Amino acid sequence: MVESEATGTARGLLAGLIDYAGLFPPARLGMREAVAAYAAERRGPYAWVLARFVVAAERLEEFAAARAALKRGGGIWPLSVIVHGDRKEGPAQLFAFNDAHAAHCRIEAVEFRANGVAEIAACARIWPAAFERYCELPLASTDWARCLPPLRAAGLRVKIRTGGLVPEAFPATGALARFLLRCADAGLTFKATAGLHHALRGAYALSPEPASPRVPMHGFLNLVLACAYARRSWDAARLEAVLLETSANAFTFDGEGAAWRGERLSAEELALARRAFFQGFGSCSIAEPIGELRALQLL
Repeated sequence: MVESEATGTARGLLAGLIDYAGLFPPARLGMREAVAAYAAERRGPYAWVLARFVVAAERLEEFAAARAALKRGGGIWPLSVIVHGDRKEGPAQLFAFNDAHAAHCRIEAVEFRANGVAEIAACARIWPAAFERYCELPLASTDWARCLPPLRAAGLRVKIRTGGLVPEAFPATGALARFLLRCADAGLTFKATAGLHHALRGAYALSPEPASPRVPMHGFLNLVLACAYARRSWDAARLEAVLLETSANAFTFDGEGAAWRGERLSAEELALARRAFFQGFGSCSIAEPIGELRALQLL
């Protein structure tokens, strides 16, 4: 899969890729355990792959206590907070939290759901642009595309689910391809969450249980490259082919960029796709994605 070390390309593609969501399913770690895991990875050789620690708003003080108790904290942690879209008291709480805990952490982003076009503008008014604001869109809905222009007008970003605890939580590749194309055309930035533990598309166990069924899951490398091709205005069928690719040999990386089946992407295109389009993804596991990247010799 790798033709050379391609350090610059890998960093442009993977830097800040993973928001750590160890508190959430399927891991569901305790607060102290999740905080310790994130702290350990921030001290490790692949800390540059990490982005924010994800926490629900109602657990912020519990998080702050666990974070402050660390003997080796590793600097000021960036946070992304799951909030309720209609909580008018929310912004004041988050600003007060940042002021009180400035030595240890800082809330940079909020994530919420809006049920349809009517709620998007309301959520944008409640949650100020001082935070990066991610509005979750269900790709299974028939009207998600109608939400993209209002999201752009409101200055919001998009959040999508790419998996979950049941097979039907994984969106069809066709729906995901259409989303990438429409989102790129609209000039929106998005993040993904759930189901992206694996670098490449394939059938994987749904849970660690021995009897767990194996289901088709999206690969985060497939997704990153598909995002770069979407910015070239590839049609949905070609994007879907990238998302469906299961062969590591179909992808090549070198010091100049990357390619899928000979379709070259420059290092600059990859880096721009990350900066301007795909923010990254939330994962309750850090070791699993990093382990797969190492197996592919990308780290």
